[in-house]
Amino acid sequence: MDPKKLPETEEEWTALLKGELAKVDVLSEEEPIPDQKYLIAMLTEHKQRQKQALWRELSVLWLVAVVVLLGGLALAVTDISVYVLLQFVLLIGVLGGLLTREYKIKRRRRGTSHE
Repeated sequence: MDPKKLPETEEEWTALLKGELAKVDVLSEEEPIPDQKYLIAMLTEHKQRQKQALWRELSVLWLVAVVVLLGGLALAVTDISVYVLLQFVLLIGVLGGLLTREYKIKRRRRGTSHE
């Protein structure tokens, strides 16, 4: 069919549309939906990996907490003024970090992120 000439009858339009729709059908072949067993296995594996990652992070957090507490206690026993100064500096740092985090979250929600 000549691309510049349009069909004139309904039968010609029907034949043209059927041919073009067949081309679209060939191009849009989708992969079949996975079966239930595959999806359950995939979800179980993902859940197990997430669980392992969380336990790994939690163990690191516990280790850091023990080191910080022992260091703080050792410093408090040896020199209390340095300990109090360190606690004050840590408090200021934590408050600054929390305020910065909240500011970034609010800015991201507004959609004006300039990072």
